[in-house]
Amino acid sequence: MDVLSLFPISAFLVGFWSSAHCLAMCGGLAAAAGQRSRISPIRTRSERGMELLAWQLGRVSSYIFMGALAGAIGAGFLSLAPIEGVRHATMAFANLLLIALALHLLRVSQWVVRLEQIGSHLWKWLAPLAAKSLTPAPIEGLLPPPPLWRTMARAARIGLLWGWLPCGLVYTMVITASVSGGVASGALWMLGFGLGTIPALWLASMTAGHAFTQGPRADRLRQAAGVLILVFGLWGLARAVGLAPPGWLDAFCITP
Repeated sequence: MDVLSLFPISAFLVGFWSSAHCLAMCGGLAAAAGQRSRISPIRTRSERGMELLAWQLGRVSSYIFMGALAGAIGAGFLSLAPIEGVRHATMAFANLLLIALALHLLRVSQWVVRLEQIGSHLWKWLAPLAAKSLTPAPIEGLLPPPPLWRTMARAARIGLLWGWLPCGLVYTMVITASVSGGVASGALWMLGFGLGTIPALWLASMTAGHAFTQGPRADRLRQAAGVLILVFGLWGLARAVGLAPPGWLDAFCITP
């Protein structure tokens, strides 16, 4: 699989289109992080923005690690079997996962949510630390503000924790990263996906509210994302099983 065909176009767009799901699932969390930043000793709005961006980048770093691990496991599996047949089969499977994701966004199927059980056992150990990270320490606000780089480093560490929050959407993308061909391509796939989710969640944390997570507009965005991902998943599936010729849509799909 050509890495350049996956990053940043396919993965980034899936993440960007799925922002409605991210806001529904994590919008409150992003708002809480923003509220914590608002009452912390950050002097300006731009500094708050940089702190919250570091928080998001820390979250994406967790996705990169997951993608690299999945890519390594998938590459090992592919090396043990007839490459061409397995390659097409794994591409078909990856596109079926995208279709399942689209059906979830369209509220037709909740199968993707079942994937969240995979990470629930790990999360029960991380949850106390992650929850504590949103509660300001008693001495915050009483001491001089720390250097911005230290605040951003702390925010990135907190983001690393929250990146492991069980999410069927993330796990679906991690599984698709396993067919990317290797460690680097798996990491790039999840980097592209994670970057696509940042704008909406960063904006939600900056506003420290839920205005972007509710209402008809959010529902329309979710439905539009579901339709787009469904189209590209179906096209990628058709390409994987040899029912469609190469075309311009390949740039947006997971194709052999």
